[in-house]
Parts: sequence; C-alpha cells; structure tokens
Amino acid sequence: MKRTQGQWHFWIDRGGTFTDIVAWRDGQSDMRSAKVRSEDSNREEDASLAAIRVVLGLDETVDLRSLGPISIRMGTTVATNALLTRTGEKTVVVLTQGLGDLLILRDQTRPRLFELDIRRPQPLWEHVIEADERIDVSGEVVRPLDEVGLSHQLLEAKEAGCEACAVALMHGWKHPRHEQRIKTLAMEAGFEEVRASHEVCPLHGIVGRAQTTLVDAALTPPLHRSIAALSQALPEAEIEFMQSSGGLITAEGFRGSRAVLSGPAGGIVGAAAVSASHDRIITLDMGGTSTDVAWHDGVLQRTWDSEVEGLQLRVPMLEIDTIAAGGGSICRFDGQRLRVGPESSGAQPGPACYRGGGPATLTDCHVVLGRLDQDLLPSVFGPLGNQPIDPDASRAVFDEIADQVHRAGHQKLSVQELADGCLRIAVERMAGAVRRISIEQGHSLEEVTLVAFGGAGGQMACLVAESLGIRKVLIHPQAGVLSALGIGLASPCLSHECTLSCGLDSSEIPTTLEILEADLKSRLQTQGISLDKALITRRVHVKVKGWDGSIPVPASNVDSMRSSFLELSSRRYGLDLSAEELTVEMAEVEIDAGSSVQLPDTSLDGGILPKPVRTVQACFGGKAFETGIWPRNSIPSGASIDGPAIIAEAGATTIVEPGWSLCCSENGSFILEHAEAGSNASDSDQTEADPVLLEVFGHRFMAIADEMGAMLRRTAHSVNIKERLDFSCAIFDGMGRLIANGPHMPVHLGSMDHSVQAVLDAHRQELRSGDAWLLNDPYHGGTHLPDLTVVTPVFAEDGTLQFLVASRGHHADIGGLTPGSMPANSHRLQEEGVVIPPMRIVRSGTLDEQAIRDVLGSGDWPSRNPDQNIADLRAQLAANARGTEELDRLVDEFGLGLVQAYMGHVLDHGEACVRSLVPAFEERFFSTLMDHGSEIQLHVRPAGDRVTFDFSGTSEQSQTNFNAPPAVTRAAVLYVLRCLIDDEIPLNEGCLRPVEIIIPAGSLLNPDPPHAVVAGNVETSQAVVDTILAALEAQAASQGTMNNLTFGNSSYQYYETLCGGTGAGPGFHGTDAVHSHMTNSRLTDPEILEARFPVRLERFSIRPESGGEGVYRGGCGVNREIIFLERMSMTLLAGRRTTRPFGLDGGGEAMAGDQQIIRATGVEEPLSATSSVEVAEGDRLVLQTPGGGGFGQR
Repeated sequence: MKRTQGQWHFWIDRGGTFTDIVAWRDGQSDMRSAKVRSEDSNREEDASLAAIRVVLGLDETVDLRSLGPISIRMGTTVATNALLTRTGEKTVVVLTQGLGDLLILRDQTRPRLFELDIRRPQPLWEHVIEADERIDVSGEVVRPLDEVGLSHQLLEAKEAGCEACAVALMHGWKHPRHEQRIKTLAMEAGFEEVRASHEVCPLHGIVGRAQTTLVDAALTPPLHRSIAALSQALPEAEIEFMQSSGGLITAEGFRGSRAVLSGPAGGIVGAAAVSASHDRIITLDMGGTSTDVAWHDGVLQRTWDSEVEGLQLRVPMLEIDTIAAGGGSICRFDGQRLRVGPESSGAQPGPACYRGGGPATLTDCHVVLGRLDQDLLPSVFGPLGNQPIDPDASRAVFDEIADQVHRAGHQKLSVQELADGCLRIAVERMAGAVRRISIEQGHSLEEVTLVAFGGAGGQMACLVAESLGIRKVLIHPQAGVLSALGIGLASPCLSHECTLSCGLDSSEIPTTLEILEADLKSRLQTQGISLDKALITRRVHVKVKGWDGSIPVPASNVDSMRSSFLELSSRRYGLDLSAEELTVEMAEVEIDAGSSVQLPDTSLDGGILPKPVRTVQACFGGKAFETGIWPRNSIPSGASIDGPAIIAEAGATTIVEPGWSLCCSENGSFILEHAEAGSNASDSDQTEADPVLLEVFGHRFMAIADEMGAMLRRTAHSVNIKERLDFSCAIFDGMGRLIANGPHMPVHLGSMDHSVQAVLDAHRQELRSGDAWLLNDPYHGGTHLPDLTVVTPVFAEDGTLQFLVASRGHHADIGGLTPGSMPANSHRLQEEGVVIPPMRIVRSGTLDEQAIRDVLGSGDWPSRNPDQNIADLRAQLAANARGTEELDRLVDEFGLGLVQAYMGHVLDHGEACVRSLVPAFEERFFSTLMDHGSEIQLHVRPAGDRVTFDFSGTSEQSQTNFNAPPAVTRAAVLYVLRCLIDDEIPLNEGCLRPVEIIIPAGSLLNPDPPHAVVAGNVETSQAVVDTILAALEAQAASQGTMNNLTFGNSSYQYYETLCGGTGAGPGFHGTDAVHSHMTNSRLTDPEILEARFPVRLERFSIRPESGGEGVYRGGCGVNREIIFLERMSMTLLAGRRTTRPFGLDGGGEAMAGDQQIIRATGVEEPLSATSSVEVAEGDRLVLQTPGGGGFGQR
C-alpha cells in the first residue's frame, strides 16, 4: 500500500490482561500510547479496535473506516487462546499405520512427577486416520499407499464435521511423496485447510513434526477469520503480524503454528532495539498474569523445539522463559509458607484494589506499601469502568492473611511486612527464571543490562536486578507498551529450515541452503515484499555425533564452522569437544527484508530537574521513606534522581529503590544504576521460621539442585543422561541430611543420602576442600551398579564441613555379563559390573583419572567404554561444582548462620507436611506377589502424627537379581508421601522424620552381599510403590514394571524403558500409556530411532482394554513391535507377566504384559519376562506392557 500524507501507524500487542497500543502519524513528532483491558463485558468490539479508539480519543459513534489508509502491525493471542481452550478448527490427522496414537504417547513421560491422577492436555484433534503405507528411512516404499481405503476414511471424517486435515507420515520430511498424494486426496474430499508436515516443518522427529502440523492446520482457520474481521472493520488498513520468531509477516502468510508467542516476541525485539548500545541484555517483561525473561547478546536467541500447552512445536520461536508471576499473581498463606502464584486473578476479577472482589495480588502489595496509589493507576475500575483503585480493599485482604499467619502460631506480621515478603518471593521466582536463561546456558551476568518493560516491569526491575547482582537497568519511555513498540520496529522476516545428517564437508550443505533461499525469496516476493534491503543469513546447526542438542553457526567453510562450534560449545557446555566427530543436524536460511520505519524524534531537551509533584510515605525493605513522585515527562535529559523515587506515566510506573540512582538519557530512556552493594549476610541463627524466608530458601535450595541438573545434562556425553534424563542432583547439610533433591528421576529420590552417608561414615576425617568421591556399591549407599554417584564436600573458610552436594547418573555401561550392565539373569553383584565402594577421585581439585581407569578396568567383567564413563563423571563433577558455587553465593548473600538455620527450617517444614498427612492414614496390611515368586508384605501402622511402614514378612533375598537395597524402599516411601502431600515442597530428610521404615535383614528389600540387585532398582521399586499406595488405599496397581529393553551388537547399543497403564484411585481413572512412579525417562522419537539403529518400528500404540475394570477404570498399556534389520543381541528385564496388576476396593485386575519373537520364517517364540535372545534380520519383537488396576466395584 502506498503511504499517504499523515497516515496513522498502529502497533498493537493484544495480551491476556491488557491490550497495548502505540500510535504515531507521518509528519508529526509525537508518539501516543494507551492500554485497554483485553476482556471487558461492557464492550462489544474487539480490544484492538477499542485500543485504536482510546489512543485517538474517539468515542463509539465514530466509524473507524473514516481513518482511511492506515498501517497496523500486531501481535495477537487468537491462536494462543484457541490452543488454550482447544477451540481450533475440527481437524483430522493422518498418521502412518501402527502409529496412530503417537499424538497421545509422545515421549511417554508424565508432565508432573508427583501426580497420581495424571491428566494429559485435552486433544486438539477431532479424529485420527492411520494410513496404510510405509516408507523407510532410506526412502524405499515398504508398503504402498492404499489410496482407495484412505479416500473413504477422509470422506467419513469430512462428513463427521472435520474441516481441516493434517498429514504427518514416517520420514515424510525427507521422502514426501505419500504425504503429497494424501494432501491431494484430502482436498478432493472437500477439506479446505490441508497441511502436510514436509511443508510445515521439514525436520526429523515425527512426534514434534506431527504436533506442529496439527497446530498449523487447527489454528490457522480461526486466526484468518479474526484477520478477516479486522480487515472488514478497517478495509483500507495494511496489516502485518508478528510471528513467534520475531519477524513480521503479511496477513496471508500468517500461520497458526508461528503465532502462539507473537506478543512476547515483540517485547524482545523492542528491548533489543532500544538497547542497541548495550552488548548483552536480559529482558524482563512483566504483565498482569506472567513474566517473560530472555537473553539477547546481539542475536535473537531462537529454539526449534518448544512446548506450548502440552504440544511440541518444531518451528522457530524466540527462546523465552515464562513464569506465572505477574501483577495479578495471587498472594496467600498455606499454613506455613507465604505463597505467590502460580494462580492469577486474571482480567476478571483482577487484584483486590480493582473493585471486583478479587484476592490479594502483587499489585496490591505495591498499593499496601505506598508504591502505587489512586493517582498512579488509571480510573478504569468499578462497575462503570470510571473509578480509581481502592487501597482499602488491598489492605483488607492482607489483614486477613495477617490473621491467618498469626492463627497458625507465627509472630503477628503487619500488612506491610506481608506485602514486602510477597514481593521478595516473587523476585526470587523471577531471578530463578533469569538464571535458567543465562547462567544455566553458560552466560555470565557480568556487565549485563536488565531491560524492564510491561505494565509492571518498572515496579520490580531494581529488586530483580539487585537479587542477581546486575547493576544496570534500562527503562525506555515506552516501557509500559514496549511489546507493541517492538512489534512496530520489527521487519518482515521469514526463515526456512530442513533436517540434514551429514559431515561439515558434505556437498548437501550448500545445495540445501540454495534451495531454501530460493524458496524464501519466492514467498517474500509473492507477498509483495521488496528484497532490496534484505539481509540473508545462512546457518547450520552442528552437534556431536550421537547427541540431540545442536548449536547454530554461520554457514561457511569447514574450518570456520568447526571453530565456531568449538568456541560456542566450550562456552555452553564447558567442554573441549575438539576430538569429537561433528555432524550437521539442520540447515537454516533467514531473510530479513529490513525495516522502513522511521520513528519520530523523541530526544529530550536538557534542563533542571523540577521538584517532585508530590511525596508519599512508601515502604522499601521494611522501612518507610518520604518518597518523591515525578511525572516522566517532567524529567529532562541529563537529570539524575537518587532512590527511593517513583516515576509516573500512562501505562507504567517506575520504582527506584534505595541504593539506586536514575539518570535520564537524551532519548528519554532511564538508566538506573546500583551503588556498590555491601553484603546482606547475616550471622543469624534464626530459631523461628519466617513464612517469607521459608518460601525464599525453599525455592533457592530447589533451584540449586535444578541448576546442577541443567549443568549435568549439558555436559554429559551419554544418551542415558543427556537425552533420557536418567540422573538426579541434590544438596545436603553438613551432617549429610538431604535438603533438596531436584525432581529428576524418582527412584533416586531420598536414596542419594545413603551414598553421602556412606562417604561420611567411611571417610569423614579425610574430607578436604577440593575433593570429590565416587561410589556405586549398592551395599554402601548405592542402588544398582550403573548408577554412579559423585559426592563433593563444601567447606567454610575456617575449614569446617558445612554442606555436601551430590549427583547420580545412569551410565551406559559399567561392565557385567551383558552390554548396558542390565543382565537379565545375574545372580551375583559382580556379574552386573564393576563394584565401586566410596573412593576419592578428586584431590585438591585434581582429577585422578588413572585411579578411575584402574577401577573401571577391574573385575571379571570390566567397563566396556571407560572413556565415556570418565566423560560423564566429568559432567557430574561440573554439576557438583555448580552446586558448590551456588551454595557459596547463597552464603555470601544471606550469611552462613541464616543459610544453615533455614536448612533446618525446610527440614522442619517437610516434617510438618508429613505429620499433617498421617492422621488420615488407617492401619492396614497389604501384600504383593511378584513374578519370580517373592512377596512384598507391608503393615502400615499410624500412631498420632507418626507412621510405621513395616515390611516384616517380605520374602527372603532372592537368587534372581530382583533384590533391592534399603535405599530403594526408602525412596519409594518418600515418593509416595510426596505424591499424597500434593503440594510443592522440597523433598528432604524432614519428610521421613515422622516415619519409621522396618525392613528385615536378609530379605528381598534388604539383601546381603553379594546378591545381585540390578532389577531391584528398576522393577522391585515399582512393586514396592504399588504396595505402599494400596496399603494406604490411594491407588490400585500401576503396570509395576519399567519393561527394560536393550538390544545391540558390536556397532550399536540401545536401551529403553517402556510405559504402561497407571492404576485408578478414589475419584480418578488411571491413565493410558504413560510412565509411572519410579521412572520418567524419555523415549527416543521413532524417526530418530530408525535413523540411528537398524530397526523399524512397526507399531507403538495404546493396548485397548488392558486396564482393570471398576467404578474408575485402570489405564491401558501399550503395544510395541520392532523389526530388526541386522543380527543383534536383545535383553528384556521386566515384571508383571505372570502376575497381574491388582485392582483396589473391588476394582478389576489389569492385563499382564506379554512378549514374543516372531522369526522372519514366521515361527513364534514366546519370551519370559527376563530373557536374552539373539535376533536376526527380519525378526520381529512383539511387546505388550501391562495396564493399571481398576478402583471400586461396579
């Protein structure tokens, strides 16, 4: 559209709570902004149109078409809302036969570790068709497409009401001929919206690609309908939309899969634009319901693997960490801790002060503290939308919380102390998000500028920065609407990507890049976008062969690409990967057409800072200050203000904390700087737990364990740790008591302290700063031999032991009878691998690699790959170093006395949570029979607020490998208690204080050495959990096994565990096909499995009717069929094959598992639950996993 004189430009960010708008006109110097509520029951037209009226001062009688030709750039939540509410177009999905349940099964993990009632997100699709076809990884047609049968099924789906069709077939990204043909058939059947996966995202990984194609097909129609409605209201408008990747696109090219984060993307683009003189920034976008943080160092950080509302999206999106902490986050007291979020008051009813009867929120905190008042927020509240906020309502809701705290036995706190505490908790959560996108990714926070924006960003910026040691904050004049500003400042941009699997020197790279570039140019030119100023960027995503994670580097010659990767990987992983074989995973081309926007000049004149327009009594850090308030437009360039101070403007408020100073730059941006900070450290041994600090320290301790886990995953070499996530990290006090365990692998929970205690018991006097110890001996604190635990002591300056940190990882091989160290028929511990009692592997900071190699090479069956063991041990040491570093930082911030005191308080809190649970228990007995004949017996005996779990009567230790060390049973008890508490509490030693666990010596659950134990950790642990839950009447049996499957030969090794059904319980059904209880490891995507290993996955589906009957039915297991394409060895270690998962309270049993080999000759060979067999080319494994038991008699 040709620009006309005086044309209006509207940049709009339609958010969940507010819709922001920036408006300016050609030839005029002023820039206007406004903010309206996104949902308003008193308004009929869309929020974007209402925002245009408000910013121009037009009432509802004015026809907006009278504006004539205008330009609109917009971020919209239409696609996001349709995804949230599952109200997209009714869509049929076409998948390869045998894999029709992939959209449900995904990678088999459960979303929340401690939920018994596992609930998947509602499906976005209406119907699934399994196309009778198969193309293998090389492009060979294994089974031709049955067009006649498929056409009939498509017509049936259309008649059933489906209007959109998504097509995603195995290996269709690379070999699309079947997808192309199905697209034609679907269009012939009358489908208006048909999307094929090779068009939407030509990347390998069928699960993510199928879900992305589904999202695109289901969300694009409602998105285009909303665009049509906007165009109808403004027929002469030129409209562009912000994509999740940070680039603009015309309305015609805007797709649902690329729209779900358009608003937040605008904020990052805007922050980057207004802080161009700052090399590295952290963005802090705080709105009404959430806070988004992101890292920017001159390049927009993108990811091609995101999860939004339970769906995996494989399209470029800006890398954003979102937490549920916004101005509307609800503040409450749970009986022990003060809590903030994740629940939000939303747009309706809003915070208490909004006059809608809402709860206490972070906005109310600022009101109570005098930081916000009636003159600092617009008068848009009340029934008619014309009243100011109500401060009395804010004080009233905090008065009620103060009474709750006092009634719980805590010291009486004032409303100001409570409000200040809630802000501190929120700051801790925001700081945790910043650490995840910076420190955990290998970025230092030194010399970083925090760019704060959003309606509430300026209120919290100084507090968040100070908590992270960031000394500079930037707040732009349009900070309150910076996402809208960023949407306007963005440029038309498209990217195209394609999976590769080749070396850095492959000719595929330039050929693919040329194809992608030509396609992008054609698409942009079709949309009428000029390429005269276009910037074309070519990248390749490089990774270590066998890894999943890749790093994008500029496409260039081989040496440059290699050196770029090594430099970036060293920064991110802390590893020297120069000896590793590198491969290219993906090629990417991006064309940025450039922005033609010329902003009005916003330069300010210099001058003398006027006096504040008024002063208020405001509280900061527990102290009241006479605080000046300045209108933003009264502050001249060069002016400086020392905090505390409040800066008021339409749509936002900036709070300058004490110890901070504000300087106004020439363009009107505020630069806030923090004076050199003194230590906040305290020597307090605070004997009474403060509800605020209890929440702060509980969150920080868990965050340290999480950061350790992130470091371990980044730096590990083996697939087990890096991709299957079979690891755990934890921190301990100086006595070896568990303080916080990251929610990683459940079977490790509460068992690592046995390893720590083993080190302390044997070597306490030998521990020195800079040392680290290694062990895996199940009879000295371990679980089973592949789980290697590294323990690092942390000392105070005076040399006293203060803390310990530990990390445990399941190593790919530690020796033993079979590769993978999971033999099916071991009888002695030594047959399962190298046994390592506690040994020092680091002395004074130096790794004793030779000592490690010596022990790994010992015994009758030594480790098969000691190099990989050592690489993973280095990763565990790096994780422990991160934990040590963060504990030291915590001591610097709060003081050793306070940190130790709150370690004690979080233990007390864990104890109190369990004590409050115990009175609901009843004395009960339950027993569980296992396939090999052993029986687990449990007598639960509650007494007041204590409980005994007595396993007396359990069978004697077995000659099989199903024996379980006591640490496994202890982990099972802690896991069950955490599930029943159903709240976010640290997993710590305190949870077991009111618990006595009796395990007879020499029994299956407390064997004597050298009995084999490998199955005890993975199989018996599941049976123990089922027994405990049944004795507590909490849940029927889940599948009760991990279905450990290993196959390989001299060239390949693969290990997986398989999901099944979960048990039903009082008030809930079991869940189909999901990992339960003591494991939650990921399953390799089917396309990646076939690309890496000589196998073909013929079926992976829900096993119908395999769950137990009852008032509440048990979940179903799965069918899995694998055809082997080479000769290999295969081992299965499983359970619940001869015994069936039991029902509860009259509920029915589930079906047991089963397996067989169907030879290429057609001969069927049944397999036992623990078996090792040789398979040849063409042989097929048919595996069926158990379901879950039912609950309640029908």
